[in-house]
Amino acid sequence: MVKKDKKIEEVVEEIDTEKTVGSDIWNEIKDLELDLFGLPGQTIKKNCTRVKGLEFVFPNSVHLKIKSSAVFPALCEKMLQIGKGKKYEVVEQNGHIVIKLTDQYVLENKIGK
Repeated sequence: MVKKDKKIEEVVEEIDTEKTVGSDIWNEIKDLELDLFGLPGQTIKKNCTRVKGLEFVFPNSVHLKIKSSAVFPALCEKMLQIGKGKKYEVVEQNGHIVIKLTDQYVLENKIGK
């Protein structure tokens, strides 16, 4: 069994050489607090793991793996709050949670062009 060092994982995660819309979304949301389990300090980063590489196939999105099913409704609520219901769309797809920019937001802001 291989032990993973959390500090090494955090450093590797911070070194994101590929600049994508998905990495921009992740950097914007990872430190946001979730209203979860009645505990303070529950952030998206603590309760979700980013699945890297899929944003090259699915642009304008970030794919997450959640640690508990209770995270999904809290994550949806937080995305509605920060995007005012117009910036982000949250869906469950193939065992991942996908947070993507809405088509309207992409067109209005000319993202990815």
